[in-house]
Parts: sequence; structure tokens; C-alpha cells
Amino acid sequence: MVRRQVWGALALMGLAGCGVDTEVALGEQHQGLETPTNVALNKPATSYSQYDASHPASRAVDGNTSTGWASGYASYAGQSLSVDLQGAFDVSSLQLVLSWGDSSPAAKAFEIQAWNGGCWQTVPGTAVTNNTSVNVTFTLASTVRAEKLRFVCLDTGGNCWLRELRAMAVPATAPAPALSCPAGIQTAVRHPAHAYALFLPKDYNLSRTQRWPLIIALHGIGGYTLNTNDHTQVAASPEGLANQFLNSNFRDTFQGIVVSPNYHKPGGTGSAWFQAPTIAALLQSMKEDYLVDLDRVYLTGLSGGGNFTWEFGAANPGLFSGLVPIAATNTPVNMTNLCNLATMPIWAFNGALDGSAGPDTSTAAKTKLDTQCSVAASAMQTTAIPNAGHSGATWDTAYAMPSLYTWLFNQRLSNR
Repeated sequence: MVRRQVWGALALMGLAGCGVDTEVALGEQHQGLETPTNVALNKPATSYSQYDASHPASRAVDGNTSTGWASGYASYAGQSLSVDLQGAFDVSSLQLVLSWGDSSPAAKAFEIQAWNGGCWQTVPGTAVTNNTSVNVTFTLASTVRAEKLRFVCLDTGGNCWLRELRAMAVPATAPAPALSCPAGIQTAVRHPAHAYALFLPKDYNLSRTQRWPLIIALHGIGGYTLNTNDHTQVAASPEGLANQFLNSNFRDTFQGIVVSPNYHKPGGTGSAWFQAPTIAALLQSMKEDYLVDLDRVYLTGLSGGGNFTWEFGAANPGLFSGLVPIAATNTPVNMTNLCNLATMPIWAFNGALDGSAGPDTSTAAKTKLDTQCSVAASAMQTTAIPNAGHSGATWDTAYAMPSLYTWLFNQRLSNR
């Protein structure tokens, strides 16, 4: 399953060394009543990709350095392997066995992340560049509370190999520390399958039990949410809902999680990521990796992203509590499965002067839902933005409306 890492505030540290064994000493050896043991041993492990059936994630935690995990998708940085520790532990050191013989050099750039109950964060001191060692040990200056751990390989151009990940730790006994996720700001998250801009509400860190509504927001085919080189920063003027988070008042008052995936792969061109399997995997990742209210999950998009909102929503009506297609250039009334959305809460927006996605396309869809889909009346409404064409005058106006989110966050799967 897809995993992710937040980049905006994390700096990579260099790891020099030309030998086979390298130890990064970050503090005194931790002392305690219990002796740390390898709590990752034989625990459930998953990865976004694997090279073949002989190198699954489980072989990186089986205690045997003659087996291991190898990633696929070698062209893009961010391949990862996650281990569920099945409990909360205070980790004092981490050990990696990298490489796979002479033909597969050790990963040069990588980091280790810990799940803290609300998000994944890099374990201090474990972000590495320019590594040449097969065996790497991190002795942590302070123990890190973790329920899950993740090895993230940042190399490109070759498979990432991990023969063994060991986490030396003792069971946690003290109360969990406060969350420290990147709340109230929009950050860039880079991943080989779906890079995106992420927003967590300002009060996200105040509770480990509160769950937040989730919006997946898609920009248009020609737009971006992240910079075009390596996707390590949010674009200066991101398109779509992501653009609203440039406004401090919008950030401070917004009460939901928003993930805005970038359409193009690094470099600004190449294969698109707005594809059904990719968005489905992104949605599953968000549910697993953040404090998502599973009863309130929404999909929105503009222009080409609006087309996808109609299409993916109709193909997967059970995944979403509501849809907000904006300036969709296709004609949804022509969809053979449109009646799958007969009970779906939908608020469609169009620019009144949009020559390629006029209001008539949405009103026609509503008419069909109301009259041909065996319901008394559909749950769809439409709005035409006055004096607006196929531009930000339509979608920026729609996304800035407080009433949109009041309506949206009141839509629940359990009410359908």
C-alpha cells in the first residue's frame, strides 16, 4: 500500500563513509530496566512495490540477512517499506542491512520514519545522503515513540534493497507525547505513485481521537499543485483548492484534511497520475496514515479533474460522501453509469460564460438524475458563477465559498 513522507520542514543529513559498516552515534546508549529487543522481528510488513515474488516486504524483518525486500518502480524516489510494530514502543536504536551483493549497491539516500499516532515523521538523525555502507546503525539521542516504522528509499535509477530492518526498543509505558504533525500549513509530500500537497487542520495535533473529514482535490490537466522539478515544494500558485491555503484566514478556519495530488510526474510532463488505481490507492493511504473520519470523505476537481470526479465517483459511489465537480469539460449526462450517483450529494459549479464547460452540462446531468434514475429527486444541486469563464474566476470563486464546506461536511456516508 502506498505510503508517504512530508518534506517541507525536513532537512536531509549527509552520511559519509566508504567502509562496509557505519554507525551514526547520536547520543549515549539508553539505559533502562528492560533490555531493548528487536521489536520489528517478524512483524507485519508492507511496501508499495516489490521487485518480484521472491523479495516481499516480509523478508526485511525475518531475521535472516540472506533474504530481503527489493522495490520496483525504480525511476522515482520514495519507495518505502513499513512495519507495524503492533503496539507502542520506545525505540533507542535502528539497524539497517542494505544492498544485495556486488551487483546491487547500498541505497545512497534514505530515511526512517515513525508513525506517532497522527502522521509519519522522520526519526531525528536518520535522513541520509551519500551513503556507501551496507550496515548502518542509528543510536538515537532520545528514544522515539513509534507504533509503526517505515524505511523510505530516496534513490532513483535502480531498485532499493533492504535485507533487514531492526528496531531495538522496549514497550512504551509513559503516556504518548503530544502530536507534532505539520498542522495549519500546506506541505509537499513526494511519492513515486502520487505526489501531493497536504493540509492538516490547525487543531489537528490537539487530539489523537478526533477524526477529520477528508477532501481529495484534483486540479486541471494543465495545472499543478507542486513544483515541477522534484515535487519537494508546493507550487507558488497551486491550482484548485490548494490555492485557497495561501490565505491565512482560510488556513486557520478550515476544518478538514485536504490532499491535492499533482497530475504530472516530476519534470512537469510524462504520464498522469489521475488514474483510477492511483487515486484509489491514495484514498486508502490517507485513511491509514491520517486521522480521517471514514464517514466524511469527498472528491472534487476542476476542468479535467472535474471530469475525473464525475467518472471516478460514478464508478465508486460507495467510497465518497459527496462530490464537487467544477467546470467539467465532458458531458456527464452521457455517462452510462450516471444513475449510480442518484443518491450521491453533488454540488456542481460552472462558469456562466464558460464555452467549454457551460452550466447546461450540469443541469442536464441533474435532470437525468431527477427523472431517469428511479429516485423521487436526486441529491444534486448546481451553481453558475456569474461573468466567469473556464478559469480561476469559476473554480477559485467556488472553492472560496464558506457555504460549500458547511454543506459538504454535513454529508455522510451513513446518511445515504
